[in-house]
Amino acid sequence: MKRSYAYEERERILRFVSSAREGPEFSTFTIPQLLELACLLPPAPSSSTYRRWKREEVSREDHKARLSRRGRHRKLSEQQEKLLIGYACARRCSLLAVTQADLIDFAKYVTSALLSLNGGSHASLSELASPLRKR
Repeated sequence: MKRSYAYEERERILRFVSSAREGPEFSTFTIPQLLELACLLPPAPSSSTYRRWKREEVSREDHKARLSRRGRHRKLSEQQEKLLIGYACARRCSLLAVTQADLIDFAKYVTSALLSLNGGSHASLSELASPLRKR
């Protein structure tokens, strides 16, 4: 399985392999064997990954930016997520159960309420949540 390597670990592996290749004590080891020795947590990077790391000069910022582009895009914005979390916390503080259906209903209600606002004015959160308190 592929894994991401921290910038420090990547640099440490590169330094270990290059210094091991220069010294006589590891002269009989192959690159994959040296990568296995250098890597603290399995799996070790492949030989092609090692060669790519040597070829590319990557700064800490570039490495961080590359990792941030990985993975699935968010379905909810941070603000929407906080709103759902706040709703769930409010229900739990009132000793009410929080189910997936409750969260979906709340999200649909908020979305429809925001879309139905007249003249583009924004309702406050308390105005949007007031019908929910009657539940």
